[in-house]
Amino acid sequence: MPQDEYGGFVLLQILVSLGLTFGSFGMESVITRFIAATEDEEERQKIVNTGLLFILSCLSLTCILIFIFQDFFSQLLSGYIPKNLLVYVPILLLLEGTLSIFSFSLEGKQKFNILARMNFIYGLFSLILTILFVIYLKLGALGLVWARLIPEIITCTISILSVKVKINFRFDTEIFRKMFKFSIPLYGNNLLAFTYSRVDTIIIGIFFGPAQIAIYDFARRIPDSLEILFTAFNSAYFPYLTNIFTGGNKERTARTINYANRAICLIGGLLVLSAYGFGEWGFRLLFSEKYLVSVPAFNLLMIVLIFRVLDSNLGYSLIAIGQSDKPFFLNVIRFVIVFASYFLLIPRFGIIGAVLSSLIGLAAVNPLNAYCLQRQSIKIIMSEYMKPLLLMLLGCIPFYFLEYDLPLSFFIILLFCGACYLWNVLRIEDIKIIRDEVFRFIAKFKRGAPA
Repeated sequence: MPQDEYGGFVLLQILVSLGLTFGSFGMESVITRFIAATEDEEERQKIVNTGLLFILSCLSLTCILIFIFQDFFSQLLSGYIPKNLLVYVPILLLLEGTLSIFSFSLEGKQKFNILARMNFIYGLFSLILTILFVIYLKLGALGLVWARLIPEIITCTISILSVKVKINFRFDTEIFRKMFKFSIPLYGNNLLAFTYSRVDTIIIGIFFGPAQIAIYDFARRIPDSLEILFTAFNSAYFPYLTNIFTGGNKERTARTINYANRAICLIGGLLVLSAYGFGEWGFRLLFSEKYLVSVPAFNLLMIVLIFRVLDSNLGYSLIAIGQSDKPFFLNVIRFVIVFASYFLLIPRFGIIGAVLSSLIGLAAVNPLNAYCLQRQSIKIIMSEYMKPLLLMLLGCIPFYFLEYDLPLSFFIILLFCGACYLWNVLRIEDIKIIRDEVFRFIAKFKRGAPA
């Protein structure tokens, strides 16, 4: 597929994400929290139906606006989205909006097995259909659209059937007032988060054209896919933490957050060093030689991934303890820093400038996230996750000065693990948990049951 055509598909995805962010009013996370905070099934039914009716109404209005102003959006995104792809925007928007509503409802009800199956089915069908439509049928960007559309129809149907809530589209005004009040700061937060995370692609397109967008998107593919795994983790973490805090146990809440932060940076450090050590080899295997220029940006994006996941974890922790306004103000600060950095660094350094801008903004607000939790008597121990970050950065240094060497890569990773153990980052209880999970997986595999 030509880089220009693929760049147009990337911009199509951005437009759909923009519409979903703009039209949902941050209600998805509110639905999860409100459902997780009550065991009353009648109350849950009111929450789901009220949220469903409101979000679908807003998304329908958004679809109409996109249809009316499609020429404006084409110009806004540098005019690179083909007309035959733009017609799919309203369809994808309504479908993904419906899917997100019922997925977040399942999160609130802690139906994690169903969510895991949905993610597996989506990923499997998406892969198969991408191979069929793009490689064999040569449909190009249109094939990518259908490879996204069909799995969403399947998983959306599964989510609707699995949520087990009577859909009557009754609007409860009292519940809506509570939900809307809680969602307003989340809505502002989501808009800012979308803007700062996607405007880089638009700026790259303006300065360098869609070919560079394609290179940047390939650099983001693996980090973005890994971030989806955190989304699955957050599906369990967010309602779980909400239940702990609403039970009044602040000490256990802090312990859970600190453990998650340390685990994120420990696992993230291993992934970053693996990217530096084996990234070029992986790109040759998964993509092609022409996208090897994406490897330097990919390596840095793996570091950004840690800070993104860490920031998201702390942000959701604030929401779980009822501080839904704090992430918005923190994102305002991050937005200003990142947006200014984009215009300073992207024209000079290209896609590397976009990555560095994100890293600067995320690193700047991280201590503020921890401070906001501390203000609510949630003791965040920053050294818990700063230690593995420091060891990871030290491990990255040799890769900038030495030629690529496979044994050296393995040695640096082993050295990182050893240093983490000696510095009490990797602990005995962590090793026991890993061992128990491996044995559990093997036992289920032998019985023929799904892990």
